[in-house]
Amino acid sequence: MMWNALHAKNKLKFIDGLLKCPSTRTNHYKLWRIINSILVAWILNAIDPKLCSFISFYDTIYYGKLKRMWDDLEDCDPLPSSCCGKGFCAQQLSHIARRDKSAYHSFK
Repeated sequence: MMWNALHAKNKLKFIDGLLKCPSTRTNHYKLWRIINSILVAWILNAIDPKLCSFISFYDTIYYGKLKRMWDDLEDCDPLPSSCCGKGFCAQQLSHIARRDKSAYHSFK
């Protein structure tokens, strides 16, 4: 139902990432931010209140989609156990840095 409403309002490009955020130096930026904020609010308000506590707010719909994918990958590639048993070890820090670098390049 939401998909049809977004299609009818010609807003699917916000959801699938085809409509990128314009440069802040353009006249389109302010309008893009307003529409994106409306869509974020609309989607969050359409979600069952029992599920809202499980959803984080993201600046853009597309960012949220990528973030969920990275969260799923993180579940498949968990942090290894500490080799020394004293907080984060070099192996864990290396794993975190690799994962963060990969995520950073996806959102860039």
